[in-house]
Amino acid sequence: MRIGVVALRGEAVAHRVSRPMGYGTSNQAELLAVREALRWAPQDEPVELHVDSKYVCGVISRGWNVLKNTELVAEIRELYRPRPWIKMVKVRGHAGVLGNELADRAAAQP
Repeated sequence: MRIGVVALRGEAVAHRVSRPMGYGTSNQAELLAVREALRWAPQDEPVELHVDSKYVCGVISRGWNVLKNTELVAEIRELYRPRPWIKMVKVRGHAGVLGNELADRAAAQP
């Protein structure tokens, strides 16, 4: 399994990551991609983080309880919490959202 992350400035790709994550679940892949995006995101400017996982949006931005991947979620929350200018947006997967489609393609590369 792989993760894919794409950061856009306008419609231009500013940053792209495609890397293997090893064995894991789709929720773990989504969480790892969010962690990667937050690590790269600018420290002091507005960012919209598009995520196609209701679970990931819920555990990170809405404070849902976590039963699995607790350490990873805690790490991501620590990256997310002090940066209120980062807005997490739930998008529908495979619905033509440019950044999400590019991230899916990056994750699908061998």
